[in-house]
Amino acid sequence: MPIWRHVAVWLPLFIVAFEACAGDGGSRDVGQALGDGAPSDAGSEQVRGDGAPSDGGSEVDRDATPGGADGCSLDAGRSTQKIVLAKTEPTVLLLVEQSGSMTNTDFPLADGGTTDRWNGLRDAFLDPAAGVVDRLQTDVDFGTSFFSWDDKNIAACPQVFVGAAVAANNFQSIASEWRSLSPIGDGPTGDGIRRATGVNDGGVIVDGGLAALPTGGPKVLVLITDGDPDSCYTYGRNTDPSQAIAIAATQDAFKAGIETYVVGIKSGVSDGNLQQLANAGVGLDPLTGKAPYFYASSQDALIKSLGAIVTRGRTCTIPLNESIATGRESAGSVSLNDAPLRYLDADGWQMASASAITLMGAACATAKSIVDVTVTVSFPCDATATAH
Repeated sequence: MPIWRHVAVWLPLFIVAFEACAGDGGSRDVGQALGDGAPSDAGSEQVRGDGAPSDGGSEVDRDATPGGADGCSLDAGRSTQKIVLAKTEPTVLLLVEQSGSMTNTDFPLADGGTTDRWNGLRDAFLDPAAGVVDRLQTDVDFGTSFFSWDDKNIAACPQVFVGAAVAANNFQSIASEWRSLSPIGDGPTGDGIRRATGVNDGGVIVDGGLAALPTGGPKVLVLITDGDPDSCYTYGRNTDPSQAIAIAATQDAFKAGIETYVVGIKSGVSDGNLQQLANAGVGLDPLTGKAPYFYASSQDALIKSLGAIVTRGRTCTIPLNESIATGRESAGSVSLNDAPLRYLDADGWQMASASAITLMGAACATAKSIVDVTVTVSFPCDATATAH
């Protein structure tokens, strides 16, 4: 069964709404659109009102704009652009260990108590207030698969069950599938990774896995495990070379274009093994790298890391739809999610050219770290090159 139903697409990196200088002091949005083209290499493409990318990323549809074709009239005041920094849509497969050790009742709860690992991990990920799935499902295409092995016939190892196929707004399907399952057997980690990603032990991509999925955005495997790896080779025992097998599978997935984030529980798996898998998952040396790994009991760090993928393609230099006259740069005003920024401030904005601004310092960092960002740029009409 294929692991996807919907294909993730790239969104253009800027969506521009032009608010014209209208004689009555009002404003009107025109030309706001989502294009279907791929983002430019510089991460600064704008789109016309018809959805097609503009040549050079600065054209705005001004049809039906008061004040003439240039969109700025003498008796108005200001020419304003609202620039929505769009998002890269990752495809994220949650690969959950379903082994019998998940029945151990040592998963820590916020009230100081404990529950079994299976319910603790599941509830942490599905928590509507703090869990990663519900909080990111509008920006991330999530799916689930579960790996185990409850049959000592080596030919049947591993068993990978596709839970919810990858899709946006997928919380309910994921929750329903996850809650219908129970722990069984062993957890051959590396073998499960290879089956779910569709990258065999020769590093070759095969049909039916995440690697073969044609997406326009990044692919991420979130490995959710409660113990040190075991393997089909060791007949379900977490002894050597099970860790090496899991590392090799993770490295091959990375070479095939899949990053792996590793989530464990503090009582079930050694930090050293988590660190090695996390390093391999992002292309670092397994022994010397310092990639982050995560604990299921606190999802904030994982949410932040996945959110960083959503904003990864952004640049802090933003093209405008018109040129600003020399000497009038300081007459402009810029805000980030309605918070005013100061011109030439270290954490504010400056002109990058006559027709582009650059966010600096903390403003730039915010634009790259927050999923939903709107930059509003406003200049007096007589400061723009298109003014009458």
